[in-house]
Amino acid sequence: MNVEPNEPSNAKLVTWVAVGCFAGVFLACFWEVLFLPRRLGYRDVEYFFEPLFRYLQMEWGAGRVPLWNPYSHGGIPLVGQGTPSVFYPGKLVFALPVPFQVAFKFYVLVHVVVAGLGAWWTARAWSCSHAAAALASLSYAFGGSVLFMYTTVVFLVSAAWLPFAVLCVDDLLRTRHPRSAVGLAVSMSLMVLGGDPQTAFYVGVVAGLGLLTSFRRTSETTASNVKPLLWSAGLLAVSAGLAAALAAVQLLPSLELNATSSRSVTQVPSNVWQVPGHLTSDRHLEPRPDTGELPKWYDELVGDPPPPAKHHVVTYNFSLTPRRYAEWFLPNPFGRSLSGQSRWTVWKGERLWMPTLYAGLVPFVLALCSLRLWGGSQRARWLSWTVVVFAVGSLGRFGIGWLITQTTGWDGVSREIGGLYWLMNVLLPVHSSFRYPQKMWMLAALAASLLAAFGWDALREHRTWPRRLLLGYAVVTGIAFLAIAVQGIALLNGSVAELAKQLPMLEALLACFGHACVVGVVAWFLLGWHDKRPLAAGLAVVAVTAVDLAVANAWCVRSLDYLDGSPELLQYVEAAQRDRQDGTPVRVRRPLNWKPVSTRLQKDSTDGNADVWARSAFDTLGYNHHLPLRVAKIGGSSTIKINLVESYFDPLPMGESKLALQPRRAFDAWGCDLFVMPDLPPRKRLPRGARMDYTTFGLRRRWSEPRWSAENPESTVWPNGDPLPNPTAESGGVFGDYPGSVLVLRNTDALPRAWVVREIEVRPPIDEGNRLDWVPIQTSIVFPLDEYRDVRQTAIVEDVELPPGTASRTETLGSGEADLEACRVVHHDPSRVEFEAELETDGFLVVAETYDADWTVEISTDGGEPVPGVVHRTNVAMRGVRLPAGTHRLVFRYQPRSIYVGGTVSATAWLAVLVLSVLFLRGRRREPAE
Repeated sequence: MNVEPNEPSNAKLVTWVAVGCFAGVFLACFWEVLFLPRRLGYRDVEYFFEPLFRYLQMEWGAGRVPLWNPYSHGGIPLVGQGTPSVFYPGKLVFALPVPFQVAFKFYVLVHVVVAGLGAWWTARAWSCSHAAAALASLSYAFGGSVLFMYTTVVFLVSAAWLPFAVLCVDDLLRTRHPRSAVGLAVSMSLMVLGGDPQTAFYVGVVAGLGLLTSFRRTSETTASNVKPLLWSAGLLAVSAGLAAALAAVQLLPSLELNATSSRSVTQVPSNVWQVPGHLTSDRHLEPRPDTGELPKWYDELVGDPPPPAKHHVVTYNFSLTPRRYAEWFLPNPFGRSLSGQSRWTVWKGERLWMPTLYAGLVPFVLALCSLRLWGGSQRARWLSWTVVVFAVGSLGRFGIGWLITQTTGWDGVSREIGGLYWLMNVLLPVHSSFRYPQKMWMLAALAASLLAAFGWDALREHRTWPRRLLLGYAVVTGIAFLAIAVQGIALLNGSVAELAKQLPMLEALLACFGHACVVGVVAWFLLGWHDKRPLAAGLAVVAVTAVDLAVANAWCVRSLDYLDGSPELLQYVEAAQRDRQDGTPVRVRRPLNWKPVSTRLQKDSTDGNADVWARSAFDTLGYNHHLPLRVAKIGGSSTIKINLVESYFDPLPMGESKLALQPRRAFDAWGCDLFVMPDLPPRKRLPRGARMDYTTFGLRRRWSEPRWSAENPESTVWPNGDPLPNPTAESGGVFGDYPGSVLVLRNTDALPRAWVVREIEVRPPIDEGNRLDWVPIQTSIVFPLDEYRDVRQTAIVEDVELPPGTASRTETLGSGEADLEACRVVHHDPSRVEFEAELETDGFLVVAETYDADWTVEISTDGGEPVPGVVHRTNVAMRGVRLPAGTHRLVFRYQPRSIYVGGTVSATAWLAVLVLSVLFLRGRRREPAE
């Protein structure tokens, strides 16, 4: 709401009080990691980002640009992942001569400060008073949706730059000045470079809402007034293009990798933009495993994608349940999910992306009174629609379909159908590649914080409604507190068992309503001072909001002890490393989401148990803990996975049972040396036949993947388990001081990292988007139905010169037998690997590393000069090279063209922005003299 602020004369005093309050809440939240030898803990910051950023620092320190990660999934592009944020300028903090933990904590915490500063700056730029700007800053930076993003650092980076992007959008719509387009482009590019293109995309949606609300202002005037809106739209398009250019070094590799992942590789369209290409394509479709019928073009659009829809299954994870809207104005009404685990109720299937939405009572009431969907100023309408759109979008899978299911019991429609997030997936290009709807709440939180700033400055005009709301709120919460207290007293006279059962809920509700009632009464009293004592009222309300947020949300930040020593699993890895003949890193198979702790301990996330939990994940190299130690894992944590590699390890069902067998042959082919699993009793660990340990061989999954008989399409042919010899406990063992110990098994059937075959099956290029083109090949390797393909003796090789549809041919190279010891690794860096191979006759070298078109090879034969060779896609996802007889030295290099092209574009764009900024500043300095 654009009104003249009631600014007190002593604005500097308010500013310093605001700074002090911000610092107070900041210390209340982060004092342990600031003053104690502890690290940021819980979820991704603990086991994903910290070890990942440590690995990146090690690569930069070794003088290498971290482009390729050979330690996860058989190798994967690193820059294309996005989350490593390799080229984000803020990463320069890791070049400082300080310990990594100090740099890492500084990197995280400084973005919290920047987020608060951005909200303050935006409010002040919109002529809000200092007190109003302070409310916006506190509410945004220490509201649950931003504060808890310390656990997912890339989204905290976006939260830091989001207020500046919104400010630039507003200035662009009002002034249409090129500087605003440049500022918006820089803000969006920093989000992308920081690892979060999704929020940058949402900034475009926010800008579109700004255009629509601006159009309403001129729709009743002459047509000539539409021209400024067209100029604004054009400048927004230019800004988006410039942002893409500034972030091209990150954006191009991400788009390239995403195109080969399960996020994009689907049988049917995931949005309306893909429908025309699908309908005009002559691609053959694979029958649906669940129905046996061919998938229809609209299946995924209506929420029923053909299996395996890996990305669609997780797209709507972390949807905001409708009841959690109560957290917007109540502090922790359902308890706390960590630091004591007092959360007393969880909906079925509910997953918490952020454990609370609370952003302060006073900011909520002021924002509510400032909502203007149809009237008021353009800014108020714009922010109001932003709140509504992104708050509703956060519901994710809780759409009209869910509402129908809940009210009628009919489950014939997918729950997400009719939801705003579903609608965005269907209508907006690229959006269907994103996931986790709760991410949208951050934009609603920023808009609400800025509306709260408007609300404070509008108290002179609308002072009645905020005070009435606060008084009613205090009365209702006070009555609720008394009623719950009476219920608790009544339970004291009942059974001890019933009291123990109800105690967590009673404690959570008493804390919630007691806190709410006190804050409501105090805020109601202080708002009464606004007219007579504006300076005192401003100072007091800012202070009360700071205390409110510190008490309500400081628990969201959890710290853990530093991890001293080496992981216990490392001793077994080192033993296996000594036995490897090729010098490449040992590969380990460890279930991704498994932690070797008891179920009770996993559910009880008190601080002490959290340290035990974190230690168990570290000891077993869970998630990204293997990266700084340069231990390779089959699997591992990454944002984007290559579909062809990931599918190698898909569990397939055994008959009609619910059991699923993981492809042991795939682990052997990819050289998995160690299996790590729970140390269960033998009858549970290795049951009879195919009923093997669920953590390594029999993972359950949502989708089944049977094969369909060509002779009788209606009958299902289930994969044959074909059990191979089990891993032996040789050089393995059991360890673990925490509840539940760990079993390490040695895989004596693992192939070396590279070997030579003499028989190859040459076929045309694989169509990654057509599962029928490559799934049968993978199935014949890991789950043979008829003829078993022995990768030790033969290889399937892609020839890019063969036209699609060409029949495969089999070639025999030389007359010798395949030799698994014919080559060895002489140098192994992430982006450069050297082999030596000695062949008596012609052969084909198979390298169990992920194929990527940007890998090149130079070959020196019998001591001659190196000449370029051809790297072939082999066995669907591996690399391979033809070799004649002789002694060869092969040098593989990863030379990503998308990064080189993107880096050139980005460097040029940043140089242009720098030059324009200097010229603009020089022009402003000359204006007074002129």
